[in-house]
Amino acid sequence: MISQKKLGKHDSDLQRIKEVMAELQIFVQKHNVKINKDLVDDIKLQVKMETLRNEMEARFDACFARFEMA
Repeated sequence: MISQKKLGKHDSDLQRIKEVMAELQIFVQKHNVKINKDLVDDIKLQVKMETLRNEMEARFDACFARFEMA
């Protein structure tokens, strides 16, 4: 049979594991929000750069077409 001493140690170990898991969950949630925000900011930057590139290409094409007409 399991002695009371071992059972008490088991209970304290289990409690400590629960505390560590709670701390880990909080840590992951905090950093997950930061990571997601950084990813969203990166995607926004990529979209803006692609839009700017497309606008510049359209302007270049229009300008080049005017140059060829002249």
